[in-house]
Amino acid sequence: MSQPQQTNVLLEVASLLMQLATKFIQPYSHPKSPQKFTQSQLLTILILKAYLKMT
Repeated sequence: MSQPQQTNVLLEVASLLMQLATKFIQPYSHPKSPQKFTQSQLLTILILKAYLKMT
């Protein structure tokens, strides 16, 4: 028997957060910023940490 495919809740939350953050937030705060991560990525990580109570 095949097991039902389980969805990872964290992946769904991260995907939704990235979509919303990309829609409403500029990619970088300043043109001369280091541009290692977008603000959408940083916000997503911050919210996931709060979701997991790791802050």
